[in-house]
Amino acid sequence: MADFRLKHLKLAGFKSIGQIEQSILFSDDVTILLGPNGAGKSNIISFFQMLNFMMTGALREFVARQGYAHSLLHYGPDRTTRLTAELLFSGQADETDENLENYYRLSLSYAAGDILIFTDENIEYRRTTD
Repeated sequence: MADFRLKHLKLAGFKSIGQIEQSILFSDDVTILLGPNGAGKSNIISFFQMLNFMMTGALREFVARQGYAHSLLHYGPDRTTRLTAELLFSGQADETDENLENYYRLSLSYAAGDILIFTDENIEYRRTTD
């Protein structure tokens, strides 16, 4: 089985993370989130919790538990109508030793009933030459 690690996260429109896309690069060994109170460290963790709910088909439950879409969108839907994310996973295929990159991109938009709906979702696989 291939060993893939999260290398890069781009996120915009989620909680305290504004509409200007923010990027986090992850180390191979250790990742530490540092920053002052209110910088968004807990919101990064919350984003990963949301992904966990999404992978089990429970996005609607996560949104409801968080206080609905207006609580998840940066300053609510009057200011931010969608959140976007891109995750890059990198690793090596066991069978061929090829370097691979897997991208997951999503866009969730505000909809009637104070919910979030998928307006875009994309998975991309690439072979890289390192």
